[in-house]
Amino acid sequence: MKPKFVPNRAGIEAALKSETAKSVVRQGGNTIAKRAGPGFEVDVKVGTRARANVTAKTAEARRRQSRDHVLERAVGGGA
Repeated sequence: MKPKFVPNRAGIEAALKSETAKSVVRQGGNTIAKRAGPGFEVDVKVGTRARANVTAKTAEARRRQSRDHVLERAVGGGA
């Protein structure tokens, strides 16, 4: 008989909200913000899991995002 996999849901939830998870998503957000150029900032929040948002904070960055879609290009690795 095959052993049944029983996930430790509390452990998974704790891992997704951990300081390590926040650090990893912050690092990914910083990479994207750096590729996008000046005026973009990273904000890390924790709800059901750690997540990072990269947003345009300056008028010039908002224009570049609107016109050139720099965040989408930065996620893909180009800039």
